[in-house]
Amino acid sequence: MNKKQNTSMGLRIAQWLPEANFGGMERFALRLHAELEHRGHALRTWYGPGLDLHWATQTVLGHHQSGVFSEKRQAVLNDLRQNPPDILIHHTGHSLRLVPLLRMLLPKTKHIRVFNLGFGRKFDAFHRIVYALTWRCIFFTTISKNNGRRLLPLRPNTSATVRFGIELPSTVMSPVRQQGEPLQLCCLSRVDRGKGQRELLEAFAAAIISEPNLRELLRLRLVGGHSPEDQGYVDDLHRIIQQHRLHDIVELCGHSDNPAEELQRAHLQVYASREELYGFGLLEAYALGRPAVCTPRGSFQELHAPSRGWFLDVDHQPSATETFRTLAHITTQELQSKSMAARRFAERAFSWTKSVDRFERILMTASKKHR
Repeated sequence: MNKKQNTSMGLRIAQWLPEANFGGMERFALRLHAELEHRGHALRTWYGPGLDLHWATQTVLGHHQSGVFSEKRQAVLNDLRQNPPDILIHHTGHSLRLVPLLRMLLPKTKHIRVFNLGFGRKFDAFHRIVYALTWRCIFFTTISKNNGRRLLPLRPNTSATVRFGIELPSTVMSPVRQQGEPLQLCCLSRVDRGKGQRELLEAFAAAIISEPNLRELLRLRLVGGHSPEDQGYVDDLHRIIQQHRLHDIVELCGHSDNPAEELQRAHLQVYASREELYGFGLLEAYALGRPAVCTPRGSFQELHAPSRGWFLDVDHQPSATETFRTLAHITTQELQSKSMAARRFAERAFSWTKSVDRFERILMTASKKHR
């Protein structure tokens, strides 16, 4: 991190994530909070009610973090009105839709939308008003920024791309596959329809049925929690496992408190998202020297490459079966070659410090305060 600056010269920055989930987006917001505070800005971040803040801050940062709250909407609005920030960062549409109200309550506050999640076409009158009142829109990839300009009523010259990075672990253990050992595939992601676990599981099952010898060569672990409204989706995954008798080669593990350990247990990380806007999980796999298997959609088209793994088209079964056949026979030498390429790419293209530098420069233009 950069040397700490004088807080009197910094900005007053707030972040609002109204739901109580705690996935990749929420972890990112917490790390951003800590980094910007370290750089001399005054930070407040609100999550939805019910989040265990002690657990969350310890899990992500390793220590308690001041200025982080778990509150209902009215409490957040009251706090914002009493202590107006210079900038309010919206990570989801749940708080962004309140921008018209917030502009009346906080006339001097500038609103920034950071697109962590996917979005659809929104050119209705209400969203035209919302985006007319939004000062900047930050996208993580060129693909997502171009889609934003096409699907959203963005004002000219208000969008920017910031490829946020990650903090790289100092030690990396390249995957080793012993002779005769089944290849361990790990799909580490929140379990919901948008993450594509069902399509992945169906493609995996079809490949096993088509080529029964793959049953001895591949193992698949699905790791990730789910919200109560997605229980039906989880039940579907259990039915597919039962229907195709995959209990001995597929494991549905649920939530893990140690995602890095899950990645290190596997030879490869699998991403099957229908439309991933960025994919911090992919970068984390790269940072740990884990090659990846990705669907050829969304941000993976921009961030992933065959030198760092493979593409898996779950919508085209012959192609998917061929990919699983290839994976079943890869060697330690191939794994380690792609492992080194993945780590080098993470080091070169995804520096956490440099990406926050760029974001901070954007933030500083919101105010006449200069350091």
